[in-house]
Amino acid sequence: MKIVFSTISALVLGSCITGATGLLVLRTPQVAQAAAIAPGAANASAGTLSFNEHIQPILSEHCYQCHGADANTREAKLRLDREEFAFAPREDGPIIIKGEPDKSPLVRRIESTKEDEVMPPPKAHKDLNREEIALLRQWVKEGATYEKHWAYLRPEPAALPATRRQDWGHNAIDRFVLARLEKEGLSPSPEADKHALIRRVTFDLTGLPPTPEEIGAFVSDPAPSAYERLVDRLLASPRYGEHRAHYWLDAARHADTTGTHRDPFRRTWPYRDYVISSFNENKPFDRFTIEQIAGDLLPTENFDQLVATGFVRAHITTSAVGEVTEDLQMVNVAERVNTVSTVFLGLTSACAACHDHKFDPITQKEFYQLSAFFNNTMDPPADNEDPTHFPTVTLPPAGKAAAAGKIIKERAAVERQLMERMARGDEALKTWLASAAARNLKPISTEKLVVRFRFDEGQGSVVRNSAPGATPAGYTLEKDPPLWGYEVVKHWPPMRLATTTRLPANQLGDFDSTDAFSVSGWFKPRIGRLTRQGSLVSKMALGEKNRGWDLFWEYADAKDVNSNQRWAQGRLVVNLIHEGADNAITVRAPRVFGRVEWVHLGASYDGSGKAAGLRLYINGELQDVEIQKDQLAGSIRTSAPLQFARRTDGEGEKETDKNPLLESAYQDIRVYARQLSPDEIRGTMDRDVAAELLARPVAQWNADDRKVVSNYYFRNVDATAIALSSAKARLDAALEAVTHGGPDANITREKDAMAAAHVLERGVYNQRKERVWADVPAFLPPLPAAAARDRLGLAQWLVSPENPLTARVTVNRMWYEIFGSGIVATLGDFGVVGQRPSHRHLLDWLALDFEESGWNVKRFYKQVVMSATYRQSAKVTPELLEKDPANRLLARGPRFRLDAEMIRDSALAAGGLLVERIGGPSVNTYEPAGLWETMSMDGSNTRTHKPDSGDGLYRRSVYTFMKRFSTPSVLATFDASRRDVCVVQRERTNTPLQPLITLNAPHFLEASRHLATRAMRLPDTSPEQKIDFMAERLLTRPLPPGQRQVLLKSFDSFRQSFSELRAKEFVTVGESPVDSALPTRELAAWTVVASQLLNTDQALNK
Repeated sequence: MKIVFSTISALVLGSCITGATGLLVLRTPQVAQAAAIAPGAANASAGTLSFNEHIQPILSEHCYQCHGADANTREAKLRLDREEFAFAPREDGPIIIKGEPDKSPLVRRIESTKEDEVMPPPKAHKDLNREEIALLRQWVKEGATYEKHWAYLRPEPAALPATRRQDWGHNAIDRFVLARLEKEGLSPSPEADKHALIRRVTFDLTGLPPTPEEIGAFVSDPAPSAYERLVDRLLASPRYGEHRAHYWLDAARHADTTGTHRDPFRRTWPYRDYVISSFNENKPFDRFTIEQIAGDLLPTENFDQLVATGFVRAHITTSAVGEVTEDLQMVNVAERVNTVSTVFLGLTSACAACHDHKFDPITQKEFYQLSAFFNNTMDPPADNEDPTHFPTVTLPPAGKAAAAGKIIKERAAVERQLMERMARGDEALKTWLASAAARNLKPISTEKLVVRFRFDEGQGSVVRNSAPGATPAGYTLEKDPPLWGYEVVKHWPPMRLATTTRLPANQLGDFDSTDAFSVSGWFKPRIGRLTRQGSLVSKMALGEKNRGWDLFWEYADAKDVNSNQRWAQGRLVVNLIHEGADNAITVRAPRVFGRVEWVHLGASYDGSGKAAGLRLYINGELQDVEIQKDQLAGSIRTSAPLQFARRTDGEGEKETDKNPLLESAYQDIRVYARQLSPDEIRGTMDRDVAAELLARPVAQWNADDRKVVSNYYFRNVDATAIALSSAKARLDAALEAVTHGGPDANITREKDAMAAAHVLERGVYNQRKERVWADVPAFLPPLPAAAARDRLGLAQWLVSPENPLTARVTVNRMWYEIFGSGIVATLGDFGVVGQRPSHRHLLDWLALDFEESGWNVKRFYKQVVMSATYRQSAKVTPELLEKDPANRLLARGPRFRLDAEMIRDSALAAGGLLVERIGGPSVNTYEPAGLWETMSMDGSNTRTHKPDSGDGLYRRSVYTFMKRFSTPSVLATFDASRRDVCVVQRERTNTPLQPLITLNAPHFLEASRHLATRAMRLPDTSPEQKIDFMAERLLTRPLPPGQRQVLLKSFDSFRQSFSELRAKEFVTVGESPVDSALPTRELAAWTVVASQLLNTDQALNK
């Protein structure tokens, strides 16, 4: 391989020199260039200064760090980011005197040469240059007028700009671009030739090179409509959606592993397939947005909108031992906020988790208001190494899609009616609230109620027993304090036990086998592989051979549920034990629960000593039970105290350090010294609390109280809602039966609670401050008054006409995919410190046009690639290269290196290896031996890399398995994202490792060998024709004679230098078989020629 590398390197180097312009563009930091290109400083003298264009960039870069929005770092009580603060009265007088720079302290301080007076101070290392100082002086002289940041203003329709030249352009884009070029004294470049144009547009729209047949058809077609027909065909190709998806999956941080600890496998490919399908069907972007953020809150019309919510959950997760659940929850929620802020709003929000944003007007409180939208989902913070950890949806297996689709449409209709009934049922609810039925709603009798722990204290270490006449009235929590009020569920913020929290409640619940008694309450068992099954409520002593009683949560049997879900689902078991496992009554409810997270459990016993006298309830429904033991003979009375999440160790035994049910949560737990009827058990779910609230004036209710009463009414009183709920339950059961055996997909589900969060001091999970409700930042338009304060309300707000950011940010990102740079160069930062747009009016026009088109994505891309701006030649003059190296002014066509996926896929396509099957599980391609082992912990189920065989090796790169700890080496070398965080703008680097990959990696050598094989199989062809055959597939054009001669010499040289053994080793790289009918040494030499072509600047650039 050494001789192969040395020869090819010479040709590649020569190619890089001849194509230096393209490489110079690649080496230019585009963001750094943007400041010089954006309109502003150079034209400041032409008229009145603009705060947004001329002044704010200076203040944000040099002043806001100490005099901006963050009160914690603000100095001298001076704030310059907002007009009302900059001109607020000060004890030492105003800092800015409008129209009088010589009297303004601000001007004096920035012009001072004294080290103890000049601003910014020298220690800040943010010195102003002379031009910036002059601009600030001129601004003060002109009246120091402030403007709202341009990106926070709604785009306004504008007339197309006038241009001197009338003979250039195809659409509105060109008018804006030409106007800017004329302002800069530049002219557009001529149109690219047809070979260059078909290569460019085919790569841009499908990520693949055009075939020779497609090239020939387009080049030979003289019709004016030929290019438009080409564009329409490419947009209709299934390859279009696959190509668009790789950009979106970067932003969605989609990967096939969790990304921390052992980096285990996670089944996320259904979400990837949803993205591809959405682009191919040209789903409106507003719908695409809503489905991903809140598809579960829409009336479910198809599986897609549920799978779409995998976007919310695509971030890294962990199952590491010792992680604190609440800390993990905060990390996950903050990541979701940051991703949504970046992708849809183009804002950096992460720093506001700890303090007010230093530059943009996002306060810490507003960050947590945003986080509340995502703090209300059901998914546990830890993944427990479950490939599809709760909640999930089971997709229909092959052949069942039509039947499942029919059911889901029926269910959608019922679900829609139910939602409408609840949304429009205010009058019915008000009527009922005023009725005698509501006033007379009575809680169930408190007769023989001995325990009622509401767990609504919200703080402290004492919990009340609110049973009538209870003595003592309170019990002290021992060891680690619990977590109070971490979410709003059912009735009030509940209590979650810490890992060693104890609540020994003495002899409460001290029953014998002849005593009737009942237990009920709301429970949330900690779901996870690291959690042992155990008692939810018990009065049982391990040291007395388990004598006593308990409500026990056990893992579901692996044979009864998907093995991947065993750890996320459980069953209710009730035990009454005299001695050991045999002298006992043990009854189990077969129904699996856990997917609903919070569950209401109940058990009632008649004192008969028989299993038939024991009844079990789940969510108020009497369960058919399995009797596992029915041989109780003797007392169940024990000296052990009533406990939660554990049984009591006996005397002389070492006390278990942790609760077996780690971090379980509880609400409204009751114990009665009598057998409750089925109606009474149902009443403990919500009727009691509703009755208590109805006994108080409505004016005293808070939002939680209103939700409790409303839920009770629609669940138990409103006949229409009850009937619809029953119909939905029947359809749910039918759907579950149809989808049985299909693949599971991670989805997002909303809790039945108000979306809330707490402001956290410095972002620390256990340093809680005020409680806040879901809302959007005040500097942006408010949520509509009627909008739900949940993820659906947020998603609808993001794509509402009033939102000034989402359309701008989206079209800017799509523009970047085509031109290599956004109109705003900082794709993820439209805030104060982000770069100014190079063509602001064009950006606004595109945003408004995108909205008015119905958020039509394909129409946007067609509009861009049909423009004369896009169709320009990419050739560049030295003068233009000096003035605009990054092509920000768009005086030439786009030309830059292909993305990682495009490089690999184009090689496979040229070699005839590419498998164009759409969708399905991710595939493993070639990787260096031992790489995954090096990057993985022991015990990881992704520690050993095993490449697929057959078609799996040759699928498009979008289907490649993305291991976060070890991004596929070929893709990583060419700057593919690790997918551990949201990435909307990849780096584009040039490194020595890149040609080493394309020269030596099996992907490329195998593709080169297949391309050479195809050329050699051509009948009656000369060596020159073989070279042209390969060049047309890699470069989209035949080679000039001089370059062809170089490759012919190379071929002759390698044919002579290869020994038979070396040639055989060389051509057998890769799994695919070698054509044994071809001469081995000749095949090896032609393979080198194909590799040389693959490694040229022309092949690696679009």
